[in-house]
Amino acid sequence: MTDPVTRKWDVLCLGLPIMEFVEIPAGLYRRMPGGDATRVAVSVARSGGQAAIAGRLGADGFGVAFRELWRAENVDDASVTIDHAAPTAHGFRQLSEQGGVVWPTDPAVAGALIRPGDLAPGLIGAARILHVSGLGCVISVGLLAIACDAAQEAARLGTRVSLDLRLPEVARGAGAGRAVSLLAQSDVVTTD
Repeated sequence: MTDPVTRKWDVLCLGLPIMEFVEIPAGLYRRMPGGDATRVAVSVARSGGQAAIAGRLGADGFGVAFRELWRAENVDDASVTIDHAAPTAHGFRQLSEQGGVVWPTDPAVAGALIRPGDLAPGLIGAARILHVSGLGCVISVGLLAIACDAAQEAARLGTRVSLDLRLPEVARGAGAGRAVSLLAQSDVVTTD
């Protein structure tokens, strides 16, 4: 059986880009582009795969840094919308929280304000795998709604769905149920 959909990417990542300020010894912080979707997209590209990322960034220096990183790593960022009214998400991680979560400092960040029109028609079918950040869905109800719609479209088009459900303890409260709602639509789930 031939695939009726032309696949452009191995993985399309949907999540919340967060500029992380990670504490290093002496009380200093190192700036690192992060977020589950960014880490997966960059890892796929570094492994020789074709990766793309979809989402929303602010028109600020953090947004520029993400675009520079993705382009340097050969991650297709054509499906990232620039929001001129909201900042790119950013947060701080203390040494005691290494491996933990970095929450955005402002809930009205560009990535959390993703809208249905941000995903172009045909985008989901252009990937073999749609990777969704569960933590992004906990942080953003809008991202969850888009992810649910994207997962339904993926099922219709034969695109597999990967869900990163590794949630830090702080995110395992009421918001975790939102991310868990994607379980039934997922082919592959990553947990702790």
